[in-house]
Formats: sequence, structure tokens, C-alpha cells
Amino acid sequence: MSLNLEQEIDRLNSKIMMLTRDLDRKHRECAELQKQLSVLSEHVLRDEWIVDYAVWQAIHDLESRCRHYPTGLEIKVQDKANSVPVEYALKLLELVGVEMVKNDHFPNVKIIYDRSQNPLVGKS
Repeated sequence: MSLNLEQEIDRLNSKIMMLTRDLDRKHRECAELQKQLSVLSEHVLRDEWIVDYAVWQAIHDLESRCRHYPTGLEIKVQDKANSVPVEYALKLLELVGVEMVKNDHFPNVKIIYDRSQNPLVGKS
């Protein structure tokens, strides 16, 4: 009987050691994942800032190059030098998901964007 008890104790001890090693490995993996998460969150914050800047610049380009009407900004510009920045600004706003309402009767677009969410809007 004592031999079976000793074998059972040895088996349980080896099981405890194996579980302890697994737990240590999981703790190391968790620490590594936390480091990766920290790095990724820094990239996300940087990328959000880049998107905010791009949106601010696109809106600024449109507002400075297009005529303002109650129906929105006239996106058909007369000056060829301004047509390329206007075209790229519209593409960028569409790409990042800024809502724009186009007028069917005029070449106008109204930008629906919550400027209070962009820390760069209103800054020079």
C-alpha cells in the first residue's frame, strides 16, 4: 500500500511541476503579448494622428480652393492648378470614410464631419 501511495505522490509531484512550468511559460507569453500590445497601441495612436492630420489638410484644401455655397463647396474648380489638390482631397476624405453629400443639380459637396473630434481642426 505504501508503494502505491509513494507512486501516487511522485505522479502528483511531477504533475505539479509540469503545471508549474506551463504556468511560467504562460506568464512569459502574457508578458510578451503585453509588450506587443504596448507597441501596437503606440502605432495606432500615431496612425490616428496621421489620419486626423490628413483629414484636416484635405478639408483645409477644399475650403481654401473651392467656392462656398449654401449647398456646399463647389468642387468643379476653374483653375487647373487647384483641380489636382481638390481631386486628391475628395479621394482622401472618401478613403477614410468621411461622409460627403453630393448635390445632383450642382457640382457641390457638403462635408459631414464632426470637427470637434479632430484635435487639429481650429489650429493654425
